Amino acid sequence: MSVERRGAVVIGGGISGLAAGFHLTRAGVAVTLCTDGWLMCGVALTDEYWLAHTALGVTREEMNRMILNGFASAFLAWPEKQALIAGVRDELEGAA
Repeated sequence: MSVERRGAVVIGGGISGLAAGFHLTRAGVAVTLCTDGWLMCGVALTDEYWLAHTALGVTREEMNRMILNGFASAFLAWPEKQALIAGVRDELEGAA
């Protein structure tokens, strides 16, 4: 039996996009949060995560899951992707 993995990518959208992304996360959908480059809109991805935390009550665990989903969606060879995810997971655990 195969397991279907549902996923979504949220690109921008301000507080509405963030809210949609985190509601999907809480519903079990693998969500990746993206934003325009800082030079395009003056908003960094860290600003989006901070807004999600302060305005929406998103937990550290939920944010970590979305961060790891982003790296898991990277267009990299499997061994390189696994090494990247392991390094990011170590960094996230060290920051807790």
